[in-house]
Formats: sequence, C-alpha cells, structure tokens
Amino acid sequence: MWEKTAQRGSIFALGADPSYVYATHLSGQLAAFSRATGELMWLIDREELNRTTDETFLFPPVTDRKRVYVGGDIGAVYRLQVR
Repeated sequence: MWEKTAQRGSIFALGADPSYVYATHLSGQLAAFSRATGELMWLIDREELNRTTDETFLFPPVTDRKRVYVGGDIGAVYRLQVR
C-alpha cells in the first residue's frame, strides 16, 4: 500500500490500468502514478494542451494502455500518449 501526492490540490477522479493510476485534479492537471510504487511518473497541466480556456478535467481517465483519454468541463476530450 502507498500514499502519494502530486502537490496539485484536490483529486477529482481516478482511473487505472495494469501499470499506472491516473488522477485528475480540480486545478486542471492529469497525473500518472506507478501502480506498484506510487511514484509520480508524469504530470500534464492544462496549459500544456494549448487551450485558451480554464479547462478542468472532470471525468475519470480511461486508457487502452497506449493512450489516456480524459474529458473536460467544456466538452473537450483529450487523447494523450502514455509515456
């Protein structure tokens, strides 16, 4: 068992695959943690998506093990490569 934080505020939703646990944060980030160790593997901020709005990731991320899909509060769906 592990407990970790990305230091980004409240977690809104979680998703997982065999390798990672994905967390969306109310402040507009998507983080991936190692499922085995809890280590923060990567974090994407909404500004990195080149959006002109303050998009918030509201929905649980889903994955096909190659890509992560997450929906935002203004109706956008994002597809991100798993690193």
